Amino acid sequence: FDVAVPGGMEYTDVEFGYYFSDWNEVHGNIGVSDYCLASRKHTTLPIDVTRDLASVSITDFLSKLGALSVVDSTGIIISRDLTEDLLSNVGFEWRITFLKQPGEVNLMKCTTVSGTNSCAVSTLQESSILDGTFRLGTTWPHEYMVESPSPFSSGNLKWNSNSDEMKAQLESIMDGTDRVFGYVEISRSPFVPSTQGRWSGGYLWKITFTSRGGNIPALSVDDSSMDGSNVVVEVADEDSGLHDTYQGVLDNSSFSIDTDATARDGNQVSGSYALSWNGNFVHTSVSTGNVFSVQTGGSGTDQHTALSAEAMEAKLTQHVFGNAPGQVVVTRSSVPTQWMGYTYSLVFKHENVGGDIAPFVPLVGADLHGMSASVLVDEAVKGTSLRGTFQLRFSGETTRPINHDASAEDVQDALNQLSTIAPSAVIVTRTAEPIKTGPPNGNGGMSTQVGGYVWSVTFASNIWRDPTVAHDLSYIPGNWFGPAAARTESWDSGFSKAWGKNVGDVPLMECIDEGLWTTNGEIPSDGCKVSELIAGTDPLGGSFKLCLDSSFSPNGVMSVEVDVCTDFIEHNALASAEDSGGDGSSVEEKLEELPNVGDVSVVRSDVNPQNGGYSWTIRFVRDADGPCQQRDDIDGLCNSPGDVPKICHPAGSTPCDTSSLRGNCFRPGSCSKLTVLDAADFTVGTRPPSSLDVQLIAVRDPDYLGWSEGSIVDLTLTNQFKLSVDGVETVCIDHNAAADDVRSSIQDVLDIGNGGTVLVRRVRSEADAPNGFLFFVTFYDTGDVPLMSPLYGSATCSSPFAGREEVSVTSVSDGALHDTTCESCTNGVVLRGEFSRFEVLGENLAGVLAWNALPLAVESHLETTPGRFVDVSRTVLDKFGSIEWMVTFTGNPGMTPPGTGDIDMLDIVQGLDTSGFANPLFVNEVQKGSTGLDGTFTIDYFSSSGPREMSFDETPERLMMKLREMSTIGHVYST
Repeated sequence: FDVAVPGGMEYTDVEFGYYFSDWNEVHGNIGVSDYCLASRKHTTLPIDVTRDLASVSITDFLSKLGALSVVDSTGIIISRDLTEDLLSNVGFEWRITFLKQPGEVNLMKCTTVSGTNSCAVSTLQESSILDGTFRLGTTWPHEYMVESPSPFSSGNLKWNSNSDEMKAQLESIMDGTDRVFGYVEISRSPFVPSTQGRWSGGYLWKITFTSRGGNIPALSVDDSSMDGSNVVVEVADEDSGLHDTYQGVLDNSSFSIDTDATARDGNQVSGSYALSWNGNFVHTSVSTGNVFSVQTGGSGTDQHTALSAEAMEAKLTQHVFGNAPGQVVVTRSSVPTQWMGYTYSLVFKHENVGGDIAPFVPLVGADLHGMSASVLVDEAVKGTSLRGTFQLRFSGETTRPINHDASAEDVQDALNQLSTIAPSAVIVTRTAEPIKTGPPNGNGGMSTQVGGYVWSVTFASNIWRDPTVAHDLSYIPGNWFGPAAARTESWDSGFSKAWGKNVGDVPLMECIDEGLWTTNGEIPSDGCKVSELIAGTDPLGGSFKLCLDSSFSPNGVMSVEVDVCTDFIEHNALASAEDSGGDGSSVEEKLEELPNVGDVSVVRSDVNPQNGGYSWTIRFVRDADGPCQQRDDIDGLCNSPGDVPKICHPAGSTPCDTSSLRGNCFRPGSCSKLTVLDAADFTVGTRPPSSLDVQLIAVRDPDYLGWSEGSIVDLTLTNQFKLSVDGVETVCIDHNAAADDVRSSIQDVLDIGNGGTVLVRRVRSEADAPNGFLFFVTFYDTGDVPLMSPLYGSATCSSPFAGREEVSVTSVSDGALHDTTCESCTNGVVLRGEFSRFEVLGENLAGVLAWNALPLAVESHLETTPGRFVDVSRTVLDKFGSIEWMVTFTGNPGMTPPGTGDIDMLDIVQGLDTSGFANPLFVNEVQKGSTGLDGTFTIDYFSSSGPREMSFDETPERLMMKLREMSTIGHVYST
C-alpha cells in the first residue's frame, strides 16, 4: 500500500491470503511477513527429464507443476523441443506458458535432484500486468441546460484505484460551486475477460450517479498513460433506444468483449406531449398535437436545450390562444428535476383569460419518453372569479338572492317584485361580457377580470299618462299599472300620479354582498357597488301665482288699476270653470277673482310629456266693472280691457311667485319654471325653455396606457382634444379637464354662434370610459344641436392622443325648441279714436266727437249746419268699441219740404285704435231721402203776351215781377 488504509474500511476486491502490515518497517525492509517469507518458495516433486516420449515428459511436467498450490493446473501449456545447438548442449527445452497465473510470475529456479544434468530457467516472455493511470471525462452542465456543455476531465486515476479514491477524485471536480460529476457511488471488482485465463490487473468500476440528473452522456476515457500490452480502458453505457442521444447523436457504448449488462441510463424525460383546454368566454376549446417538446428542437444552436420559458410561451400563444399575444407569462424553474424535467409556471395575466379558468389537461402518448414519464398540471393559485349571490335593497325592501352573473332579465324581475318599485317598473341592461378593467396585459397588478358584470337600472317612471283612466300592463315600463286614480292624487313622493311611482331623483339602491365570494378568497369591501350615473330629474309639480299690475302702465281702458296676484294655481290646473266644475281651481277662476280682471277665456294645451308642464292661452274678454268704460247694448256687459299689461311683466311691482313649483332645473344662471309670452315675444322669437339636447363625451384609454388622473393607470401626462360644435372648433381641452373648463370651451363657441347655454357634468364609468371620463353636456335653449365632432389626432393639439386613446360623442337626447311660440297671441285692441270728422260731405263742421258719442252729442254736432235737423240713435255692438249710430235727417237745408232731399253720404274720420291702427268705417244708407219739389210751372192770366214760366221755388220778388209783366195784371204783391 502506498498510504495508510483507513480503519474500519471493508474491501471485497482484494486477493486472498496472508498480508503483512509493516508500513513503518519495524521488521526490516523485506516487505513481507515472516509467514509469507517462509511460504514464498514452492517446490515440485522431482521431474523425470529422461522420458523419451515428449507427451509423457509433458504430462509429468504438468502433473508436477499443477500439483503446486499456487499454480492453476488448468492454465498451463507445456511443449518440449531439443536444444537448438546440439553441438554445444545435448538436451531438451521445455516451454511453459502460464495462462491463468495472475500478474507477473516470478522466475522459477531449477535444481538438479539426481544425476549430473544441469538445468537453467529463463523468461522468454514476461506476463502482461497493468500499470499507469487513466482519466475519465464528461460534459457539464446537462445539454438541456446550456447550448454547449463544457468538457471536464478527472485527474490521473491509478490503474488500480480503489472505489474511494475514484469517488473522491470524481466528486472533487467543480464548476464554480457545482460538482461536475455530482455525488457518486462506486464499486470495484477484478475483471478477467472471458477470452483470458489469468487476471492481468484489470478492474471493473461501477459508477452510480446519485445526484446528477438525467441521462448522463457516456464517459470519455483517456488511457494514454496506461502501461501494459494491448491495454484497453472502456466504458459501457446502456442503449435505451432511439431517444438515447446526446447533442443529437445516439449515445451508448459497450465493452469490446464481456460488456456489462448492468449499465443503466439515468432516467430522463424527452420527446413531446399535447395539451387540451376547454377555453373560456374569449378563446375556443382546443386540443393541440404533440407540439410541446421537452427540448427546443429545430436547427438553432439551442436545439438540444430544454424548452425555454419564452419558447413555451410562444407555443402556448400559437397553439392554444390562436396567436393572441400576451395571454400568459411563462417562467421556468431555475433547475430541473432529477430526471431533467422543468416546471413551467403560467400566469394568466391578460384580460381575455381573467378569472378562474379551466385547467390545461396534458395528453401524454408514445412520443413522451422516459421511465414513467408524465406531465403534471397543478393549479398553484386559483384565478379570482366571482361566485355566489347578492341582493339589492331599495327604500327598505330587499330582493330575493340574485346570481352573481344574473341576466338583465333576472335582475329586472327581482327588482320589479319589490313593492317599493311596483306598480311601476325598472328597465335593466347588463354588459354583454364580464367587465374587465386595467391594462389588458395585466401589467402592474392593476387589472381586474373576475367575471363581474355591470347592470344599469333605469327607473322607468318618466312617461306622463292620464291618471284618471285604468292602466293596464301596456303602461309599464314608463308609468304604472292599476285602477284609475283621481286627477289630484299623488305618490308618497308628492309627485302626481300622472307619472310613474319612482319619477324624479330616487334614493340610491344598496347592494348586500353577504352571499358573494370569490374562488380566491373573500370578496373585497367594494366588490358589489352601486353608483349613480344619471340622476333622475323631478317633474314639474307644486303651484304658482300669477300677478297682474295694471297700474304701472295704465292703458286707459282698464277700469281698475291695481297690482294684484292670484291665489296659488296648481301646476296642472284645468283651464276653465267648466272644466273644474266651478270648484275655483281653474286658471280662469283664479284670474277672474282678481279685481282688475273681468272675464277671461282660458284654453290649456296637452301636457308636455317630458316634464309635465302645460301651456295656458289666456284671452282677456271683458274688463272688470270698476265701472267699465262701456257696456254693450246686446248683453249689457263690459267692454274689452284692451291691451292688458303682460302678466308677470318684469316692470310690474310684484313678480309672479314660482317658489312653490317643484321640479329640477339646472340651467346655469337664471332658471325659469314659468314663462309668460305675449304678442311682442312672438315678434322677437321668444319661447319657453326648449327641451334639452344632451350629448355624452367619452374620453377613453382602453389599453390603459395611462395619463393624468387615470382611474387605473395614473401618469403625469396630459393629452388634449378639441370639439367641433356646429362646425366651429373649440380651443384645446385637456383629457381630464374639469367640467367647468369643458363648459367654458363650448360656451365660447355658442356665444359667437346661435347662442344658448351649456352645462357640463363629469363622471367616471370604467365600463363606458376605461381609465377616463364621461362628460354629460346639456344644451339649453338651443333646440337640436348637431352632434359635436371630437378631434384628437396628431395634428389637433400639441399633446395629441396616443395608441387607441380616443374621444367619442354620442347623443343622449335630441333637443327641440318649445312648440309654443305665441303665434296666435295679439295685443288687446279697442276702438278709442275720436271722430275728427263727422259731417255731411263738404260741410266742414268744427269740433270732434268721442268714440262712443251719445246720440244727443251727434245730433248737436250735425245740426250746427243751418237748416239741418237730425234724429240719432246709438247701439253699442260689442266689447271692442264697435258703435252703430242711426242718423235720420228730418230737416235739410234748401229742401222743400224741409225733410225732403237725398243728401250726400256722411264723411267720417276716426282716430287710431289703441294699437295704433286705423280701422275701417262703414257708412250705409238705410233709407234714401225723398226727392223735394223741383222744375217750373206756368201762370196764364190771359195776358196778350201769353203765360209766364215760374220756378217751383221762385222768390217772392221774382214771382211779383213776372206777374207784373202780364198785361192783365196791374200792381201785385207776393210773399
